[in-house]
Amino acid sequence: MATASSMKWDVEAHAMMFQFGSYVLDPDRRALHKDDCPLHLTPKEFDILLVLLEHSDRAVSRDELIGKVWPGITVEDSNLTQNIFLLRKALGETATGQPHIETIPKRGYRVAVPVKRKTTHREWRMRAVLILSLLAWSLLCYWIGRSRFP
Repeated sequence: MATASSMKWDVEAHAMMFQFGSYVLDPDRRALHKDDCPLHLTPKEFDILLVLLEHSDRAVSRDELIGKVWPGITVEDSNLTQNIFLLRKALGETATGQPHIETIPKRGYRVAVPVKRKTTHREWRMRAVLILSLLAWSLLCYWIGRSRFP
């Protein structure tokens, strides 16, 4: 399992898991599994993969990846290139023999397989707590209103 990095993510991303091919990425646990077996990624490899999965509908430019994975730090393009190389090596190839991450010339990188966003149990718990809280608040307001104005 990858260790935590300094990168901050949207709350919505934390309530989601991503499934692509035979892989499942869990941002909350910073874990990647293939066929239920954990795979180790470095923190930067994990961050790069997460950005690509979050934006799986388009190519992500090199500048955008560098800005999200190394915020506020000047890094060489070779850092990104090396991490993409290592990430491709860790993921292997698709069933058709293509890398899971493809380079789109002059545009950036994208995930080469369909990505499914899976809602986690945590998101359902958060929704249930919110609904129950709103219900309790509504009942309290109703009760207060009835007792004040009989």
